[in-house]
Amino acid sequence: MWIGSILFTIIFSSVFGDKERVIDGAGARIQHHHHVDGESDDIDHQAILGSKHQAEEFDQLSPEESQARLKILAKKMDKNGDGYVDEEELTNWIQNSMKSLDDEEAIERMKEIDVDGDNKVSWDEYAADSFPETDITKLDADDRKLLDEDKKYFAVADQDGDGKLNEEELKAFLNPENYPHMHKVLVEVTLWEKDGNQDGAIDLKEFLGDMHEQPQSEWHAVEKERFANEYDADKDGVLKGEEIRKWLIPDLYQVAVQEAKHLIEMENHTNSDSHSNSHSNSHSEPGPHQLPPRFEWFTEQIAGHHPSVVKNGIREIGFLKEKGSNYILKLRQDGKRGDCEIRFYQLLNRTFADDYDPEDDIGEPFPSNCVTTRDEINMTRFIADGGVPRFHGLKRVPIDGKEEEFLILDDLTCPFSRPAIMDVKMGRVTYDPDASDKKVKSETEKYPPQKSLGFRLLGYRIHKEDGSVEIQDKDWGKSKDETNIGQALLEYFTIRPDAVALILRKATLFREWFAQQRLFHFYASSLLFIFETDPTKPVNADVRMIDFGHVYPGNEQLDDNYTHGLDNLISLLEEMLLKT
Repeated sequence: MWIGSILFTIIFSSVFGDKERVIDGAGARIQHHHHVDGESDDIDHQAILGSKHQAEEFDQLSPEESQARLKILAKKMDKNGDGYVDEEELTNWIQNSMKSLDDEEAIERMKEIDVDGDNKVSWDEYAADSFPETDITKLDADDRKLLDEDKKYFAVADQDGDGKLNEEELKAFLNPENYPHMHKVLVEVTLWEKDGNQDGAIDLKEFLGDMHEQPQSEWHAVEKERFANEYDADKDGVLKGEEIRKWLIPDLYQVAVQEAKHLIEMENHTNSDSHSNSHSNSHSEPGPHQLPPRFEWFTEQIAGHHPSVVKNGIREIGFLKEKGSNYILKLRQDGKRGDCEIRFYQLLNRTFADDYDPEDDIGEPFPSNCVTTRDEINMTRFIADGGVPRFHGLKRVPIDGKEEEFLILDDLTCPFSRPAIMDVKMGRVTYDPDASDKKVKSETEKYPPQKSLGFRLLGYRIHKEDGSVEIQDKDWGKSKDETNIGQALLEYFTIRPDAVALILRKATLFREWFAQQRLFHFYASSLLFIFETDPTKPVNADVRMIDFGHVYPGNEQLDDNYTHGLDNLISLLEEMLLKT
């Protein structure tokens, strides 16, 4: 969008002018943000203005108004009054802007959580906001642990001890890395989560968490090197005290330095492009996302948005995992898809309550008569109890300076030391009843055998004894049709044939459920297969339904679209079982 270029070029051309830059950032590698059209402009815009609201306001201004305001802003950045903004001045300005963005977020959260309007957040208000659809006294062990961790932060942030957080205290609670008095509890909670042997330190295995089991991965090598050379200052093989603090808490000044270098690099790049080709609109591929220190990419993802993929100049955001936890974080989808998936999970969670009232579920995409009788409630409980990943609410995570909202879901791979995972997209059609003609055409042409098979293979990941991971993606799946789909399934199970019987048994339970349920119709949903490949461990397998962005009311009709593929899949597994 035009405001991004205005923001960069006006500030730099009006303040840097033709003067040689104090620092030439053209070769700098930016690690804090990824910068692409549209989204990157928003990030850089906020980094300069220190406010999402002001950034949105600027979008509505005319070019002339924006130029006038930005010239005033540039003069404010020029602290020494020499008519130029050097890198140090820009860095200091950005550091203050980052703090302003955090403060703005805290003020917005105060308005959302402060139900009684006393300009303070009580623990009960925060807990109710975190688990809005759940009786706090009936949380399961995992959710209780999450809440207990937050309560530790809450207690330290509550400096006046009145049991509530005022605005400044809430800022510390939401952004503990910015407040030195919160650093101790940040370290304590991390030790509580990761210090498995309870020796008061974090060794390499605890540091790597689940990735310790994947020594061949690139991530493993990078993090192992960082552990040894960046974090373990005294070289004793463990992280303690100040070492843990430095690992968890980013140096905000250095983050600001990187952003300043990026803006200077962008200006150099813009000038270079305009000199070489004034009509060129090409852009280099965006760099990797920068995650908060406590988070990492979930490496067992099969399909969906992935951080290695760049579409239309924008790098995708995949699944996250908080280090040492048993959960994954799935990015909330845009618009109705995200609302639908969250509402479906919330409905499943609510039906566990003895006093569940279906009148609470009035509204799209589930009408009030969706789950009404006790039999229907029990039927929904069947799928909620072991048929899908458990939903633990929502979490906001800053990625590249922008708050993103994620669903907190069970990491289904946790019970397995060496998992083999396959994603199977179900249904003869994968577009929903409201799909546009363009979407219908796209989905139909994507994989023609889907209409007859009723499913398609999106790929697999198989962990092997030597530490390597065998991977097949969606292109492999698209190469399979009615003539060789059975061979593709056999390929997946070759490493552990005795897992076929368990997968078949669980798939059959789903078929029995679908033979009765008329509550929901599922489109573009998947079955996730997982089994243990380690032959020294007992055979173990799991099957779950995942992806619920297109769930529609069943209107008393069976979901034939889904069951057609499920029947074919079960038949193939039965044939395979006879051969093993």
